[in-house]
Amino acid sequence: MTTMMSTSCKGAGQVALVLGGIVLAAGVAAAVWTLLAKRDGAGDPFAVADRRIDELEEQLHRLREVIAHSS
Repeated sequence: MTTMMSTSCKGAGQVALVLGGIVLAAGVAAAVWTLLAKRDGAGDPFAVADRRIDELEEQLHRLREVIAHSS
């Protein structure tokens, strides 16, 4: 009976450690996301993503023009 009790306690402790690690990783990811958003000068991370997507689309358009002119 003691062996079953200690095994279940170890399992519960491991589960608690895993959940704690997940919560810690999520907190760090949220902090990094917030710092990156503030560094870019925008409070809305979706606005930053939209701006970056627009920049990439412009670069793709320029690349297509260069390829068309070189052919």
